[in-house]
Amino acid sequence: MKKVINKITFSTVLKAMPIIIIWALFFIVPQNEVFEYSINPENGLWSIFTGALLHASYSHIINNTALLIILLPILNKHKEGYKYYTFLALAYIVPSLAIYIGGQPTVGISGLVYALYSYSILKLSLRENITIFVILFCMTGNVMLEGLFPIRPYVSWIGHSSGAILGLLLILLEQLKTKK
Repeated sequence: MKKVINKITFSTVLKAMPIIIIWALFFIVPQNEVFEYSINPENGLWSIFTGALLHASYSHIINNTALLIILLPILNKHKEGYKYYTFLALAYIVPSLAIYIGGQPTVGISGLVYALYSYSILKLSLRENITIFVILFCMTGNVMLEGLFPIRPYVSWIGHSSGAILGLLLILLEQLKTKK
């Protein structure tokens, strides 16, 4: 029994690592220096890997964290082992790369959140509990849709839309594989 509890605890901590890292960095990196590490060609290629871990304000990090707390367990239900971590790696790198190429200096893990969101919404609507889908979409749909377009100058619509497109592509690829 103790072995099972240890395995569950290690697995839970490992899967919560994105949340743990972004909160730790939020308190380590001074807020007036956050954009010095943003995803930005001027900050070098390394910024693709570092900028998404930083957040500009409490509301920014709380919004992303809340969605990660909801969406990571949904992903965990549908992807196990290396598939879970492969999804997270893609959802972290692809939006960051799109932001870097687009030249819009950005911080935050919203690209990954949008990839998780679009994947989860489609997954839930295609084969899962429609009630959970409706609740999730009603709670967040309008805000998530707004983030896909260049409405606010300080919101990374490039990261949001590339994350959402990635989530859609991954679910479509998954659907194609199951039909074969």
